[in-house]
Amino acid sequence: MVGQANFNKVQLIVGGSATGDNKATGNVTSVNTYYNFGGASQLWGLTPDDTDINGADFGVRIKFVGTGHGLNSTTYSLDLTDFDFTIPAGATIDGIQVDIKGKYVYAGFEGIVHIDHVRITVTYTEAAAAGNSQMMGANF
Repeated sequence: MVGQANFNKVQLIVGGSATGDNKATGNVTSVNTYYNFGGASQLWGLTPDDTDINGADFGVRIKFVGTGHGLNSTTYSLDLTDFDFTIPAGATIDGIQVDIKGKYVYAGFEGIVHIDHVRITVTYTEAAAAGNSQMMGANF
């Protein structure tokens, strides 16, 4: 039995705790591809500010649940923080997108999710330039 892995949780970490909307949907395919969550105008049910995003304890929690591996399901979990953002003080956060590049690999009697990298892109408007949006991305 080959099995599969489904996204179970894709949630922002703010102040060291997973919080806001869980954007997880779909399964991980065997093709190394990008999976996109959130967007340039999506705040994940939160109102983050520049200090939240710039903090070393800002990031993303990713959780997969594998099925079809014998009698048990397998859970894979990953917390990534410390993306080293430098959003200007007083900026308004307009949206946050998380891109996960990876694939599902079945080897023998188990399936594994290989994560190539994770990218977080923050869209913001600077306080002094109302209406002038900027984007800043960081990879892990």
